Amino acid sequence: MIEHGNYADFEILPDGNLKISLTPEGKIELEEISFNLENQYNDYDMLRDLIEYQLCNGWTWIAPESTGALTDAPILSNNVRYNNAGEIVAEPNVWWYPNYMIDDIIEKLYSNGYLIFDKA
Repeated sequence: MIEHGNYADFEILPDGNLKISLTPEGKIELEEISFNLENQYNDYDMLRDLIEYQLCNGWTWIAPESTGALTDAPILSNNVRYNNAGEIVAEPNVWWYPNYMIDDIIEKLYSNGYLIFDKA
């Protein structure tokens, strides 16, 4: 099933991985924010802007330290729950981008039109 957004679509693939695909509007938005010479965004800020619709509709950007992960990779979930102390209380579905140190995540998204986040 594909979850359509303004700038990106989310699809959980048969192998369990998450495919984030740019919409035509997303490609235009990415061009505007990433190729603006005065742009102060980093890659993760740009990705957050592109997936804002999903982040406002059930998906969550997870801080790696909240899961005990020893990484700075971007991590997403579609069912995370927190207690009053802000700790994760259940085993959520989690997807991450393991090549975050190798790939320029925004350039890869722009050139391929999609990113694959691995199911963790």
